[in-house]
Amino acid sequence: MARNSCIVWNFLDSFISIRVTYSNICIYVDDAFVGKSPITLNLKLGHHYVRMFVKDYRNWSEQFTIVTGPELLLTAVLEKSN
Repeated sequence: MARNSCIVWNFLDSFISIRVTYSNICIYVDDAFVGKSPITLNLKLGHHYVRMFVKDYRNWSEQFTIVTGPELLLTAVLEKSN
């Protein structure tokens, strides 16, 4: 089961750094493939949805809203699937 939550950050710019427990994790933002981990993105202010997928691990997802700010650090810990 994917981990879901809703977080609001207050920053000035719209950069997001995504750190994941492993490299080469497929990352999607707002249902568009943006690359593999680790990655730093420049996102517009507003609501976003991040999903991560990799074989043999549970899917991971996070909803968040960028209001304002310099940089957001999003850390994901993927769990082994059964």
